[in-house]
Amino acid sequence: MKTTTLVFLLPFLIVSQIFFGKSQSNFAGSGIALQFNGMPGNFVNLGDVYNDLNFPITFETWFNLQGYPLTNSATLFSCDNDSITYRGFWVYYLPQGTLRFEFGNGQGAGSQFRRGVETVQPIPFDRWTHIAVVCKSATDIHIYFNGIDQAVAPTDGSSEAKNLVHSSAPSNIGRVIGPSGEGNSNGFLDEIKLWNVARSETNIRKYMCRKVDSSFVSLIGYWKADESYTSQTVLDYSMLAENGSIGGSVPRVTSGAPIGDDSKFAYTNDFKGKDLAISSASGDQLMVGRIKNNPYGLHIYRVDSIPYYASGLNQTPFYYYGVFCAEGSDQAKYSVSYKYSLANGIINSQNEDLTQLMTREDGSVKQWTNTNGNLDTSQNRIRGSNQDSRGEYILNINSDFRITNSTVSSEGITIYPNPAQQFISISLPMNESPLIIRIFKNTGSEVKTISSRNALQTVLDISSFYPGIYIAEISAASGNYFTKFEIIK
Repeated sequence: MKTTTLVFLLPFLIVSQIFFGKSQSNFAGSGIALQFNGMPGNFVNLGDVYNDLNFPITFETWFNLQGYPLTNSATLFSCDNDSITYRGFWVYYLPQGTLRFEFGNGQGAGSQFRRGVETVQPIPFDRWTHIAVVCKSATDIHIYFNGIDQAVAPTDGSSEAKNLVHSSAPSNIGRVIGPSGEGNSNGFLDEIKLWNVARSETNIRKYMCRKVDSSFVSLIGYWKADESYTSQTVLDYSMLAENGSIGGSVPRVTSGAPIGDDSKFAYTNDFKGKDLAISSASGDQLMVGRIKNNPYGLHIYRVDSIPYYASGLNQTPFYYYGVFCAEGSDQAKYSVSYKYSLANGIINSQNEDLTQLMTREDGSVKQWTNTNGNLDTSQNRIRGSNQDSRGEYILNINSDFRITNSTVSSEGITIYPNPAQQFISISLPMNESPLIIRIFKNTGSEVKTISSRNALQTVLDISSFYPGIYIAEISAASGNYFTKFEIIK
């Protein structure tokens, strides 16, 4: 009698929130972001701060643009919101999406009392973009999108001021109030940082996909928003602790910015033959290679935490990885290779054949899905090919389902040789036809289907398959039969 034994195991409890509700804080990876809707009156008020700030300065943030201003401008950050005269500085974008940095001389409200630069290219729409404004002096200003120095041109302001001029007016996140009115951001902001130094291009790239040490002396503002989904206070994690208070409606949402606790990066004109890898303390490693379509740069990061959203996962390590491509005009493609350690706390000889590589686009996505990667147990490696733009990856033991040894050759089904390298011969004890033979990876994804009229012997070429455990399903008139076999190289 044919036998198919399914063993359903209680999923490993990777997060207590699954059963006890979500925490009001979220420090995993990108954590929480601030959502601005472009409407007046919605902002974060920092109060009267930074009155001794002067050049050099650097402003950084991750921004996901959701809407262009219909008139005037929309502001990411501003200090000295004086409605009478131009003072302080402000970072904002125009209806066409180009980004500006300007500062005022404190002497009036016309264009002759402000100056700055504007990018030639617009901010990408509806995607997370790292923005860095580096001001070495009043006349040496650089704007970076995703670590790439952008072409800029002078704005229409004609002031010749060389220094910042301050007032008792407040600084704001997501809004400016100036002589031309109120300008409000429309999009998601995360990892907002202000420095009193000019950050180098290398440092911008090094830290754009990882959290920074709050003890940096030159870091004078660091708003992550990760502390709470509900609080009206936005904490400043820099040593100055310039906390902000929400005015109006600024919801907090789970962020999709590509941020980890450690990261590696590479920028080059030619990624052909280049790989980038990052490891964990337990010995696991994620490597990215076969990078296509000429991105400007590639970032790979590790999050030292369980994911906030865990739907689709069973048993995982207490860390996961992410990939972010600083793209040009074409969507980047890449492959991932996860080299796992048998000392990582979840994989052993009994469950190794149930290893999966799970993925999602970013931290705001609740559901993890199977990459259907090729598992090679002889090399402790699982590979996923043809990945797009960016993604996050975690190792998973699919403990919900297992085909046990009682299904192997339980009816006299024979697979020879087993283990195999190039070919296998499958036979049933009775001559039935036709047959449908399906081959599955141990993770459940189908890799081959053939029809046969010879139940006594069907030969399959398996030379292109990766090493690992596979399952054969044979559908005949008398029913379905299952067995498993191993491929070695």
